[in-house]
Amino acid sequence: MLATERETAILKLISENGSVTTAYLMELFDVSVETIRRDLISMEQKGVLSRVHGGAVSTDMHKYSSFPDKTDEHQRLREAELSRSAATFVKNGDIIAVDAGSCAKAFADVLRTTFSRLTVITHSLDVFEALREKDGFNVILCGGQYFKRRNALFGSASIDFLDGFHVSKSFIFPYAVSLDYGISDTDDELCMIQKKLTEISDKVFILADSPRFETKSFVKLCSVRPDFIYITDSDIPESVLKLYAKRGIPFVK
Repeated sequence: MLATERETAILKLISENGSVTTAYLMELFDVSVETIRRDLISMEQKGVLSRVHGGAVSTDMHKYSSFPDKTDEHQRLREAELSRSAATFVKNGDIIAVDAGSCAKAFADVLRTTFSRLTVITHSLDVFEALREKDGFNVILCGGQYFKRRNALFGSASIDFLDGFHVSKSFIFPYAVSLDYGISDTDDELCMIQKKLTEISDKVFILADSPRFETKSFVKLCSVRPDFIYITDSDIPESVLKLYAKRGIPFVK
């Protein structure tokens, strides 16, 4: 593949995802780190991306540091699809924990219409509102400090509260997932809640729509672990699935 062809493919990945890692590009194109570094330097000089440690990000930084546009109908369809997939791992009577975020709300809507008996622990006010009136559901809301942008609760009070529980399954909704960098999010306080949810659970499910894979955000939750189950939508590129399969990472779509 010519350098110009690689640059076109890299630009497409960054325009779709906001960022890309050097390790992913090396595997994708089967070239050396020096080749990818030259490509990224060339593209940075052209002003189409910005290099960062371990990869590159879009020059339009809001794609890297803020949430996707909640009015994006395609995104809502992806979130509904992966929420339905995640619900297949839930059984009536389960005790589960649900993270915060727009996809968490979509997942809660699926839980409400699919199941008759569940215990759900959450720090998300959106999830709480979606489930609190459902007969047969026991909904437990964490205490803590209010975080307006996520409409969720966080802080040491939330962590201490969660320490008193054990769940069979936790459903986490991170901002980004990368083989090179790991699972990450934009807010360190809420990332601490996500970490606690993984600690109190027998099984952890990572839900992320396809544009979030092979991107990274500011705060690392943990490495990509093969004992987690990763759920996404059918738009996920085949090249990404192959990379994760090489690492023994289970995908559901």
